[in-house]
Amino acid sequence: MPRRIDIKRANGLIEEGYELQDENIKKACDVWLEAWKIVKSMAASIEELDELPFDYFISNWVYDLDMALENAGMEDRSYLLKRLEFLKELTEISDDPEFKRGIAETYFYLGETEKSKEKFEELIREHPNYFWGI
Repeated sequence: MPRRIDIKRANGLIEEGYELQDENIKKACDVWLEAWKIVKSMAASIEELDELPFDYFISNWVYDLDMALENAGMEDRSYLLKRLEFLKELTEISDDPEFKRGIAETYFYLGETEKSKEKFEELIREHPNYFWGI
């Protein structure tokens, strides 16, 4: 069982990120990525994370973090690189095709169009009925 202190710390960081996101998206991302470091070590799957006593459903929060990283990346390219790392880690604990789409999309934003194309083609092969892959 994860330590209570870690869950409490992660909950505080997640809340802080929500408070910051409207005024400073990059700071919110930094805070949320700190929370992610704690959260990702607590379980082997996103479903297991949702079973832990967080104040938020982690499976929902990761979408907010992904979107925030994408938005911050439009201002500062380094956040696109952070998004890429985050999404790669997320695909290790979740088979949701949305995260693989995010990886392909991020490569496109970074100007790596061949890598982006490769990742979109991989997504289509693995999830042929996925709406965004069609």
